[in-house]
Amino acid sequence: MKKISIHNEGVKLISVFALFTLLGVVLYYYGENGKSTGWEVYVAVGSASTIALMVIAFMGFFKYFKEEDKIVIRFVPKDFVPEHTPVTPEGHIETGLYTIRKHCTRSEIQGLLRMILDKTYTQYSLAHFEDTKQDILEQILNVQRGKSDEILIDIHEEECDYFLICRQQHGTDPGRIPERRFK
Repeated sequence: MKKISIHNEGVKLISVFALFTLLGVVLYYYGENGKSTGWEVYVAVGSASTIALMVIAFMGFFKYFKEEDKIVIRFVPKDFVPEHTPVTPEGHIETGLYTIRKHCTRSEIQGLLRMILDKTYTQYSLAHFEDTKQDILEQILNVQRGKSDEILIDIHEEECDYFLICRQQHGTDPGRIPERRFK
């Protein structure tokens, strides 16, 4: 596969622009000062192209703003009912973490989760990332395609101990060290 550099693409665009500008000048001056059929066609194509480019620019503008949407990351408690925890109406635990749509990747989400990792742990293990890889990847794909504005991560009670947000909200004793799942 041949790599296309931005420089080559820019040169091509400038060349096409210069060619069409030159064509317009030639048609105007050698076509009876703008009264020829060639000039009329050139003007019509120019007008249509301007309108098409305006539509494309607006589409790009809206796509840019869609990529900047805030994507919220929430935990979904699986085998317990969170106590003293602010939850959404659906029962999801608010982590306070978010990213923007264009940065929403698996590694970004895992990096953000490390931000709320209890300092007594060097790493965490969530079954949701190990057992249901397809689900998390599908959620990320839906976010990237603009079909969803949140990432829901299943969490079990013993996994809650890894995260400060859950310790504070779930009421786990900060002195209790949960069983490690790492080898």
